[in-house]
Amino acid sequence: MSGRKVLEYEADDIREIIENPYRIIYRIKSEQVDVLAVVHCRQLLPKDI
Repeated sequence: MSGRKVLEYEADDIREIIENPYRIIYRIKSEQVDVLAVVHCRQLLPKDI
């Protein structure tokens, strides 16, 4: 898998890429990639995605 695991979530399929000053949070599926959030690095992530 590319990207790193998001420490705030326990799901192995949720990953992130840092593109300063943003965090791009995404979920990898078998046939697609879903972008879940794009947040500024200083923001807290939502508790549920």
